[in-house]
Amino acid sequence: MKPFSERAALQLFNVSGTDIRFGITEDDGRVYAVAADFAKAMGYRDASDAVRLLDPEEAGTQIVRTRSANGVDQRREMRVIFEDGMWELIFRSTLPGAKAIKKQVKQILKEIRETGQYVAVAPPLMGGGTVPWEHAAAVARSHGLKVDAHGFKALLISGGVLTTRNGAPRRKWEYLFWPVPDSPRWEVRTIILPQLIYFAAQVRRNNALAEQALQMSLPFPVGSSFRPQMEGGTS
Repeated sequence: MKPFSERAALQLFNVSGTDIRFGITEDDGRVYAVAADFAKAMGYRDASDAVRLLDPEEAGTQIVRTRSANGVDQRREMRVIFEDGMWELIFRSTLPGAKAIKKQVKQILKEIRETGQYVAVAPPLMGGGTVPWEHAAAVARSHGLKVDAHGFKALLISGGVLTTRNGAPRRKWEYLFWPVPDSPRWEVRTIILPQLIYFAAQVRRNNALAEQALQMSLPFPVGSSFRPQMEGGTS
């Protein structure tokens, strides 16, 4: 069996109150949504009711990467709806919220096509799941901690949670994260993300206080042109 690729993984987003899993085909990079999720969002009781309205090239099946309840990665064949099929169902929809769905889906598809992923302003926190660092940083920003993924990891490195080597967690903290298969990367367990955000904010605050104390203790102003006189040097 081939190892999982990043494109084989699904990403979950809340669209107008309904969770929809999006993905990208491994061969040609086509964006798709899991048919059962998208059909539900558009008001269909069953995915088959939605799919039968589409042309053959607008829907199909994909082998996707999922994670079981006990955290085991696995492959599953799932029925999916490709981008053209999504627009067809949106245009056919008589739901009052169809316009809002169209706007959200348009933004998600655009960013997935351009970057391979979509980072929402505040991704949903799922108790048993994990999120990549970009998503974790987006949640942190929504809680007032202004960081990107690199900055978030830097604070956790400073606080002793992560190592300086690839940003991997220290052994005592590994249970807070989840290793990405066939990759040196780790993702954050969503159930403890609020605590990590609070901890990172404390680290930033403590670092600022320590820096302020250092500045006040110096015998000369920070940034001054003062240079110590070397022994035997000339003035």
